[in-house]
Amino acid sequence: MLIFNILNILGYSHVSKINNYIYLGNINISQDKSFLEKNSIDVVVNCSKDIPFLTNKTKNYRIAVDDNLSHSSIIIMFRYLKNLIPIINHHLLNNKTILIHCRAGMQRSATFLSGLLMYNLKISKNKSIAMIKKKRKIAFLPYLNFNLAINEYETYLLNNSHLE
Repeated sequence: MLIFNILNILGYSHVSKINNYIYLGNINISQDKSFLEKNSIDVVVNCSKDIPFLTNKTKNYRIAVDDNLSHSSIIIMFRYLKNLIPIINHHLLNNKTILIHCRAGMQRSATFLSGLLMYNLKISKNKSIAMIKKKRKIAFLPYLNFNLAINEYETYLLNNSHLE
């Protein structure tokens, strides 16, 4: 928890509003009932193996992946990017409000959001990362742990004519 204390000193926030329908946050915001209600969160994407979902009132999705830089975690993340993003994008197209979170709101959730923005907006990895970092300065710090997964996803989108 030392890392959270340091980040709090630096002005760290538990959640960042990316746009009118997407929030990117950490474990604390995922367990904040008033935040979920006040912001009319319809969908929760929980990028952890063990953080509990707060309520059954939201549509809940789990990305069961560790943030440990292992080859298996990279493969698992890519599979979730490929298979879950079209489902979450469908919620976006239906104007559902989405919270994407992991433990710190820096790596796993930011990686998934990067893929979602690439898919939804038909933009490159670099543009999606820049959009996220503009709204959430701590995203991907100190570097992009799931770079291989997001690169592979970008290639997948290009090969399937989803990106220009």
